[in-house]
Amino acid sequence: MKKKKKTTSFLKDEEDIKEIQLLEAVQNRAILEPLEKQGLSLGELQSKLEQTKNIPVKKSTLAHRISRLRTAGLVRKQYRQIHDAEKRSPKYRGWRIKQQENGTYSAELGFEITKNGESALKTIRTFTEQKTDLPRKEKKQKMKKKEGR
Repeated sequence: MKKKKKTTSFLKDEEDIKEIQLLEAVQNRAILEPLEKQGLSLGELQSKLEQTKNIPVKKSTLAHRISRLRTAGLVRKQYRQIHDAEKRSPKYRGWRIKQQENGTYSAELGFEITKNGESALKTIRTFTEQKTDLPRKEKKQKMKKKEGR
């Protein structure tokens, strides 16, 4: 007969429990977002969290979480544009594509958060969308070539 392995509890002491509470508090958008919108500095935010939740929070984890919150918000706002752009041009899937006034499109990849919390996207390349309207016969021939007939 095989011996059953003893399962040990992960929450061994109060430190572990506090660590988990800290993670929950810092990851809780409902707590962080309203505080963050008041425009408090990191130190003020840290002390507010400690007062309300009685949990010590490191500034670094707080800063990281806030930046994550901001990017999440930006991504949500831009999703619509990105999605439409992907339908137009599958070549740039996963890129953020914006149409500029002069008719060209700029494809952007990757977020950058500046010091004041505003986002700046890195523009990697601009391109013009080419519409190739071939006559039907030529289109059929092209398709046949692709299929290898």
